[in-house]
Amino acid sequence: MGVFPGCLECGLTLGVLDAVNGTGEVVVERVNDISGVLGESGRSLLGAEVARLEACFPQVFVVVHLSALGSVPALRQFGFWLLNRAALAGGSIMRPNENGVLVLIDPTGPLAGLRRLRGGGQRSGRTTPNPASPHA
Repeated sequence: MGVFPGCLECGLTLGVLDAVNGTGEVVVERVNDISGVLGESGRSLLGAEVARLEACFPQVFVVVHLSALGSVPALRQFGFWLLNRAALAGGSIMRPNENGVLVLIDPTGPLAGLRRLRGGGQRSGRTTPNPASPHA
């Protein structure tokens, strides 16, 4: 797979987003309740639903991220960056991030988004950049 050239719509590259958010691997759980609104039982229930979804669609990698995103300038771009940099804690290499679905929810504001990457890639615990648009 070649180097990700950038978004065909605007030219945005993962390198630009790395300069804003960092280049390191971001270890994530299936449910990331950074905001703390769900509590332990809520995280457990949502985690069970994510597991059921993945059981129905074993090729899909699903992460739900709840966090105050007020300082994020562009939700779509943040989601694109996070999904590209995410590594599932204890994750399976059979579910690459290229088949990832990321649900972003800001419980403190009006922001919510759904990101997915399309395209092929190596089967690894990390995503290799691919030509999916950060605007899709």
